[in-house]
Amino acid sequence: MFIFLFIFSCFFSYYIFFNLSKKLHVPQIVFNIFYLIKFIYILYFIYFNITDPFGTDTRAHFRNNDNFNPDTFIIGDNLVYGINLFFSKILLLDFETTNLLTIFPSFLATLLLLSIITNIDEMKKKLLLYLILISPSLNFWTNGLNKDMLSYFTLSIFLYGIFKKQFLLITLSVVLTFFIRPYLTFVILTSLIVFLTFKIIFRFRYNFTFKNILLVVFLISASLTVLYIILYFLLGSFGIQFLNGDIFNIISNLQNHYTNTRLGIPLDQLFVFRLFNYLFYPLPWSYQTTEILLAIIMFENLLILFTFIYFIINWKNLLNQNYLYFFGLMSFIFLLLMLSLITSNYGIAFRQKWMIVPFILILF
Repeated sequence: MFIFLFIFSCFFSYYIFFNLSKKLHVPQIVFNIFYLIKFIYILYFIYFNITDPFGTDTRAHFRNNDNFNPDTFIIGDNLVYGINLFFSKILLLDFETTNLLTIFPSFLATLLLLSIITNIDEMKKKLLLYLILISPSLNFWTNGLNKDMLSYFTLSIFLYGIFKKQFLLITLSVVLTFFIRPYLTFVILTSLIVFLTFKIIFRFRYNFTFKNILLVVFLISASLTVLYIILYFLLGSFGIQFLNGDIFNIISNLQNHYTNTRLGIPLDQLFVFRLFNYLFYPLPWSYQTTEILLAIIMFENLLILFTFIYFIINWKNLLNQNYLYFFGLMSFIFLLLMLSLITSNYGIAFRQKWMIVPFILILF
């Protein structure tokens, strides 16, 4: 079964994505390189989960798909359990085949990002972004049936919707993030409220129409309603504490989760260092290591650091960007600030930051 579906997935997905890449104006050589890389990594991801004694959360979700509970909100882990249950019990697919099929959403996400990068004029920036998307960590953690891959997929739709000014795609991505990781929807809608507030202050002085006011009131009201639902029903005690204004206690509790583990982040670390280390730790000079995987992460972080510096120095025409650009940039900056503040372990940051790094660099 696996061999048959492997051949089918390989040829069928290549055919679909090859034709789609033409419509998205992705150069053929770029498409072929990234498709090959993605397929190699998804096979490695499957092999790793089969042979490693611990594997990843992906293997645990598949094995424990009986934990799916249709009587509660089908979000987060419960959503992943449900999808695994469908593939394993209804379609009778094994772990290898189920995760092989995730090449479709995973590579589609990469293809959407490549389409955006194609429109960048400066070749140096293109090459740097290509290198980021080739990063082993990104390609490993955005494979398989898990929340990391699904988040990568939905956030790519979000960014592509911003690039194309497609409100339907933006709305679709926000709805999907709600079911995968509600806190992503929380961040995006919070950014929307802040953005609309600034727009009222700075823009409506010159475009003060009833239609605009009605639209903004509707968007803010809908966003606040969804935010309340997320906080009260979906984020457990942390959501209730947030509504009660006990934000500092939430931050303290989250920072304490894994602080005493091997890669725990010290509680007394200043926020500016938490932010820097969230994105770039460890670097090649942080400490010596004989672990190949850790060495790869170090050089990935060096590439990310260099790309951030280069893009910020060469950040041009900021004032000429459309309003959706600022909404997208604000969303990923808020997400970066929030996760770097509350993440308690660098091991979590190694994979978590890929929900931010490629998207915010493309916006830069």
